[in-house]
Amino acid sequence: MINENSCLIRINSVNRTIVDRKSVFLKYNLFRKLVDQDIYFKALSSHEKGENSKSYFYFAVKKLKTVGLLWENAINFKVAFPYEVEEDKIVLKDGIIYISDSKSLIGFLPLAEPDKCDKCPMRDTCINSLRVISRENEMKVTKEELIEAWRNILWRLRNRIISESLSIIRLDSEN
Repeated sequence: MINENSCLIRINSVNRTIVDRKSVFLKYNLFRKLVDQDIYFKALSSHEKGENSKSYFYFAVKKLKTVGLLWENAINFKVAFPYEVEEDKIVLKDGIIYISDSKSLIGFLPLAEPDKCDKCPMRDTCINSLRVISRENEMKVTKEELIEAWRNILWRLRNRIISESLSIIRLDSEN
C-alpha cells in the first residue's frame, strides 16, 4: 500500500527475456497498480510466483499480456509512463517503469513533497535509481531537490521519446 506522504519506488531483478525496447504509455490507474501491487511488479520481472498462489500469479501474468507488457512470457517494452485523460486532453503524469541495461526493473511514482525526501528510508535506493536512468539516457541531473530532479529527468525523457519517435498514436478501442 502506498503511504501518500512518500513516493513509491520498487526495484526487482529481471529474469525474463526482453523482446522489445519500445516506450509505452499506460493509463494512470493501471500504472499505479503495476507499481503499487507487489504481485504485478514481481510477475513483470520474473517467471517465479514466489509466495503468491499459482492462480493469482497467472492472473497477473494474463493481465500483463493483455495490456501488451508481456509477449509470450517475455518483456515487451523498455520504459512505461503514466497518463490520464482529462476532459478533452491527454495529461502525462509523473512516474516511470524502466528496465535498465543491467536488467533491473525500476518502478517510481513520485507522491511526496520535496521536504519529505531527506527522511525517507528509501532515499539511497531512490538516488541510485535516478542515477541509473539518467546515466543510461545520457542526461545530467540538474536539480538539487531529489523529487524535483526526478520530475525533471522524467519530463526530459518523455519529451525526448515523444519528439524522436512519435509519428502516430494507435489506440485500442476495446480498452
